[in-house]
Amino acid sequence: MTRKQKRLASIATILVVIGGAAALVLTALSDSVAYFHSPSDIVAKAPAQSQRIRLGGLVEEGSVVRDGSQHVSFKVTDSLESVELMQGIVDIYMPDFKYWSAERSKTYMMAADYPGAARAAIKMMHEQVGPLVFDESGLAQRGLLIRHLVMPGNLDESRAILKWIVDEIGPDTYVNLMNQYYPAGKVGGERFPEINRSLSSAEFEEAQTIARELGLRRLDERRPHRRLLRMV
Repeated sequence: MTRKQKRLASIATILVVIGGAAALVLTALSDSVAYFHSPSDIVAKAPAQSQRIRLGGLVEEGSVVRDGSQHVSFKVTDSLESVELMQGIVDIYMPDFKYWSAERSKTYMMAADYPGAARAAIKMMHEQVGPLVFDESGLAQRGLLIRHLVMPGNLDESRAILKWIVDEIGPDTYVNLMNQYYPAGKVGGERFPEINRSLSSAEFEEAQTIARELGLRRLDERRPHRRLLRMV
């Protein structure tokens, strides 16, 4: 093998290693933004004991228990009282706002009071931390980011939620519209046929259009941070 061929082989090996590392990083990032279920979701949906889930919420005050070893247990809650306790502690809130109407919340989440609870909690979060603020490199430092999963055939829910955000929180609220919904769990067969399909690209584009027409100026755009781009 000539000197030039050895050099090319070394470069190829380095590129393969860098590519593999980048893939691992992006996979980890993708996994880190997977859906988290709130305590209310778990109570409503009652997943099987063998099912692996991601639980998100706030650690309930006074619930941490250590058994003398490395095992630590605690309770997680999503109540308004818990949000009050986070004053001055939490820098960034990322709440989900799923449904606007009590009827659909009751149907799909078994929680007719969910919309009112979500609105109260999100308003309190905004009062605590304000709009989302980034540093010079584009990393979030403090503020509120509201996530909304657009559901098939439910653009009226999306419109109502986005309008409330503009009117009550402000048009500069950072909003992440999500299109990752797919039928799973109890959705299928004769149950919930109206949402037994993935979201179409046309529906998601319409949700984005609705957001902009309502005046939202900060819609999240999925793109790698420049620090990650340097690693590739």
